[in-house]
Amino acid sequence: MRKSIIILLLIALLLTITGTASAEFYKLSLTRVDQDLYRDETSRYYFRTQLCLELALGEDAIYDSDRQQVTFMSSGSTYDVVGIFK
Repeated sequence: MRKSIIILLLIALLLTITGTASAEFYKLSLTRVDQDLYRDETSRYYFRTQLCLELALGEDAIYDSDRQQVTFMSSGSTYDVVGIFK
């Protein structure tokens, strides 16, 4: 009986871990519009960042939707995204 409970708990733990590991990444081409405001040249969405120092002009970047962060490929710098709008 005790082994069954332990096995069920381990299965539940594994299901929980695999269920939360579904990160989504998006490739962007960002241009700086204003301080902490960037526009994706492909989708025309705007990304509001926090304390972002990149002077981007069509820079390749990756957006991680789970962490709500954007990483610029040229510098490798990562910044928090506080809002996305069209």
